[in-house]
Amino acid sequence: WLEFRRVLFRSNKILKNRNIVLKSEDTYKENLIDSIDKKMFSLQKSIIEDRKNFFERLNIILLEKTKQFLGNKKLQLKYESFIDLKSEDYMKEIKERFTASRRIDFESKTTQKGVHKEDWKMLLNGKDISSYASQGEQRMASIIFITTLLELKEESILLLDDVYFELSNENKDKVTKSFENISQVFLTTCDLNSVPIDNFKDRYEIFNLNERKDD
Repeated sequence: WLEFRRVLFRSNKILKNRNIVLKSEDTYKENLIDSIDKKMFSLQKSIIEDRKNFFERLNIILLEKTKQFLGNKKLQLKYESFIDLKSEDYMKEIKERFTASRRIDFESKTTQKGVHKEDWKMLLNGKDISSYASQGEQRMASIIFITTLLELKEESILLLDDVYFELSNENKDKVTKSFENISQVFLTTCDLNSVPIDNFKDRYEIFNLNERKDD
């Protein structure tokens, strides 16, 4: 993780310099961009590989968790890279995409392709969850994703607001169970009755923010 952040920081720094050159009126702009791109390509490749591996790890865990929360439905994260992830040569793909975008970069004076333009989607049964799933399914999917993400960290703190609101008792039990491997969980609510306190056994403490102590 620390190495990924280091590489991403270097890539962003080079990207910033690239955009400065694109906006300049330097006579040797083309040569400068060539030099910058040589430094950028290997960093872009490393970031793409790390992101791809990260999403693959998450999807393995999500597959099992989805069975517990959503039955036979399949929840996945789709990594949307600017290159073809099925390619056997990522470096070649990166170079080709940057070369194809060179003219547009010069016209717009900014870098149009690269890892800074990448995104990801959450899919339910292969379809975009934002347009396919019900509101309840979207809420459960968000909880599954967040708790899965935090399980990859040795120590984690989770803050959720009214997470149990309008959930069935069965789903409340599932949500509570998903907190088991998280170091600390803070839940805020306006209705304490909506929280299945008994599920936490003796592992909880209640703070009433409405209570005021006189000086």
